[in-house]
Amino acid sequence: MRHQFLASVAAAAIFLPGVAFAQSTGTIDAEEEIVVTASRVAEGINGAIAPDSPKARTVLTQELISRRTAGQSILNTINVVPGVNFTNTDPYGSAGGNIRIRGFDGARISLTFDGLPLNDTGNYAIFSGQQLDPEIIEQVNVNQGTTDIDSPTASAAGGTVNYRTIIPTDEHGAMVQASVGEFDYTRIFAKLETGRMTSFGTKMFVAGSLTRYDKFKGPGEISKKQFNARLYQPIGEDGDFISIAGHYNQNRNNFYRSVTLAQARVDFADNGNFDLDNNPRCDRATPNAATPQNEGTGNGSVPQSSTATPGALDTSCTNFFGLRINPSNTGNIRINSKFTLAEGLTLTVDPSFQYVLANGGGFSTIAENSAIVRGANSTAIDSGVDYNGDGNVGNFGSFVNGVFLAAPPNAGRTNFVPDTTAFYSPNTTNTRRYGLTASLRWDFMEDQYVRVAYTYDRGRHRQTGEWGYFDAAGRPENVFGGRNGRPVRAADGALLRQRDRLSIALLNQVSGEYRGRFFDDALTINLGLRAPFFKRDLENFCFTQATGSGFATCTTQPVGTVAAANTVYLVPNNFVVPTTGLVGSPVFAPFKAQYKFEKLLPSAGFIFKVTEQASIFGNFSQGFSAPRTDNLYRAPVVNVAPETTNNFDLGVRYTSRMVQAQINGYYNKFSNRIVTSFDQDQGISVDRNVGNVDIKGVEASIDVRPLPWLFFRGFGSYIDSEVKGDTRLSSTVIALTGGKRLAETPEWQYGYLAQVTFGPASVGAVYKHVGSRFATDANDIRVSDYDTLDLDARFDLNELGLKNTFLQFNVSNVFDQKYLGNISTQIVGPTANGTNTTGLATGALIPGGGNPTFSVGAPRTFQATLRVGF
Repeated sequence: MRHQFLASVAAAAIFLPGVAFAQSTGTIDAEEEIVVTASRVAEGINGAIAPDSPKARTVLTQELISRRTAGQSILNTINVVPGVNFTNTDPYGSAGGNIRIRGFDGARISLTFDGLPLNDTGNYAIFSGQQLDPEIIEQVNVNQGTTDIDSPTASAAGGTVNYRTIIPTDEHGAMVQASVGEFDYTRIFAKLETGRMTSFGTKMFVAGSLTRYDKFKGPGEISKKQFNARLYQPIGEDGDFISIAGHYNQNRNNFYRSVTLAQARVDFADNGNFDLDNNPRCDRATPNAATPQNEGTGNGSVPQSSTATPGALDTSCTNFFGLRINPSNTGNIRINSKFTLAEGLTLTVDPSFQYVLANGGGFSTIAENSAIVRGANSTAIDSGVDYNGDGNVGNFGSFVNGVFLAAPPNAGRTNFVPDTTAFYSPNTTNTRRYGLTASLRWDFMEDQYVRVAYTYDRGRHRQTGEWGYFDAAGRPENVFGGRNGRPVRAADGALLRQRDRLSIALLNQVSGEYRGRFFDDALTINLGLRAPFFKRDLENFCFTQATGSGFATCTTQPVGTVAAANTVYLVPNNFVVPTTGLVGSPVFAPFKAQYKFEKLLPSAGFIFKVTEQASIFGNFSQGFSAPRTDNLYRAPVVNVAPETTNNFDLGVRYTSRMVQAQINGYYNKFSNRIVTSFDQDQGISVDRNVGNVDIKGVEASIDVRPLPWLFFRGFGSYIDSEVKGDTRLSSTVIALTGGKRLAETPEWQYGYLAQVTFGPASVGAVYKHVGSRFATDANDIRVSDYDTLDLDARFDLNELGLKNTFLQFNVSNVFDQKYLGNISTQIVGPTANGTNTTGLATGALIPGGGNPTFSVGAPRTFQATLRVGF
């Protein structure tokens, strides 16, 4: 009966203090089964739970999630977890943001949704604005610095964030929720519950939302629509089930323009008007056969607001808001299932499929008679393309041995300069991803089990950059460029593009786990071993720059031996040279490559119960993150090892119905950190492992409900990080990163969440302090600390006979704090000297130095929400 009880309450598992709340069906079932007994069920406190787990773990439930701003990203909700810092791009969450846990960035944190890995298969990026509607999230749990034994990812070096969808209810019903707010915010969400549709208990929900609002800074808008459904079928009397769920999300967002520190100072000095952003108009040049047009310089008629000097004139349409966009179409199908094969023998199977089509916009110009446009006919006379339709391409001469010889101008032409035309040039990614996580658990004794698990994750990652046309107003004809719209072709018919590559990311992972309770449940032991076998198959169809960023040059020009200055590396130390005009720096020829990474990752943990309420816990685990696709495309052969972590946690936990508290210390040793650096022997930029990073700190949280109408949650963390190695920027300059702190990682974070209830009315507050952060690995640019306060107020109408109905008000950043949020970090700043806390740099320029950019924190924002249940 214990099996039946625990599995049947899967929907109510958020109330169990020992539940591990992990992502896969197998982990959920296994950890609930051994750790929790019915006699120890507690409710948590106001939607916050400190599970009785060997790991440092925090769980937040729908009770707390629903108090936040309607439509907000679930990653913003976990900002009240110690060690977590999430910086939102705007007040409503659909524009994206950036997360760090214990100093690890989003690419090193595993994000899963009903067991589905959401990190990009190529670069492991997390897209916070594309997450599930918060109204249908049952709970979210955070592993600070550790992974679960069957985590389906090759990127979890710094912890996991896992959230789960609600289970359809037994009773039929419906809910409609409408929200309005500042910046012309409108959102509507609706959910329909079928209740039990058959005698077998089949039930289902369908839900959808539409969101639209203006950017708080600059022209443009954010729009999002999302649809979800879940069909749930219980099987038999042992708590077995099959669940099939579908999800589709479509974003059409205009970018917020990031600013340098100097530009941010202008923003803040302008009384918080934040008018330094993308341009409101794009005036394209009018085609004219008699004179050359250059859409790369524009006509200077559009006010330029993105510089430190407001009112200056635009020099091109590069920063026009209509092309600074981030379109995405994402969807998935998820199956979760549990089957009791025999007494004490349980099988779980979770297959899935994902689809992604997305890009980040782009603007490029090209001369109509350039070598890339001439393509295979690069030496022919007048072989360009008249893109702007003015009757000529400006190619009025001939090529002899690769040298352009001017010819007399044709009729009506005043010079030999070709037209330069602008195009929409997005880097589009299309991913098709198939996954499977399965586990078999054997309870061979009353309080002990062993479990074996297998994970399969295959992502086909097609990255292309087909150019597309603009309309007369400077907007893309199709948001996915030439891939879905009218393509731009060279004279020989080849597609103009700046990227063309295919990769297959394949993860096969096996894992095993033992867990047991001893001495009348006083001691719980957990032992595990995870073995990921990860492979990347890469094919690059374009030439790739060997220096700098490694960007591609896609061309059909013939490759010859004319210009020795333009080296093409076919394989290391064996090269030929291209025809003049191919590129201006060394490039690698198109190539195929395969990389394999594997690692045995042990883990061990314990819980020792000192009393019924107090326990000591500890955990050791190893994490693993294989190199990203972009790191490996920089050269045909890259000698770089996976990043790994050794994670140690030790803490004390106290749990009762009135108080739950946790304090833990941790030490994370981060090995083989991958950075891009300059190789002075080869004269090119390569990716390499530069050494270790040591991270140690303390995290604490306390949840208290001293009276039925009062709830308080306090949280805080201290992080001490140290980068061990220096980084070479060029053959003569080394960035002194050794001994410095991790970028974008505050030493101190703390805050509170409080709620007071008076009958049907309740008021809540969330305060957070984020300490100063460095914007460079060399710690030569620092931004100041900041504090934010969010308020919510709800009037519950249930007492008036209106089921599941309330009116809620939210105010974010109540005191209108001016601060810098997301940081686009660099290895080193642009100057030789450090900066003060205002971020104004002084000193001589550093060769190879960067200039970090920042998003401006959203101002005070009001929102009102009405939810009506039926």
